[in-house]
Amino acid sequence: WQQDNTQTKVIFEIKNFGLNVKGNFDEVKISTNFNVNELTKSYINAVINVKSITTEIESRDKHLLKEDYFDETNYNTIQLESTKIEKQQEGIFLLFANLTIKGITNEIIFPMNLYWNSFLNWDFFS
Repeated sequence: WQQDNTQTKVIFEIKNFGLNVKGNFDEVKISTNFNVNELTKSYINAVINVKSITTEIESRDKHLLKEDYFDETNYNTIQLESTKIEKQQEGIFLLFANLTIKGITNEIIFPMNLYWNSFLNWDFFS
């Protein structure tokens, strides 16, 4: 699998004062070794550049980089490190991972869909 930087981003949505706010991080480095036949040896890790955040409102983006949110000065990356991948059914997996934001690590679990793309490669969508 080769990372396509034009297609790779982390998309998020949060509630802020009762409104949904969408945004993304445009700079993500992914390292992976994924084999459906050897899940115990498989991993998916990512490092996100906090400064690459965009919500389409520049003043909000600058505020999100400050200490009360992402504190980009002291924590310039967000890390995701997988701990386990489980197959649920054909093409559907659960990714167990440690997510570290501002030096605080929490375990997260999220579904991951695997499909065969038109370039005869495996792609992930979660």
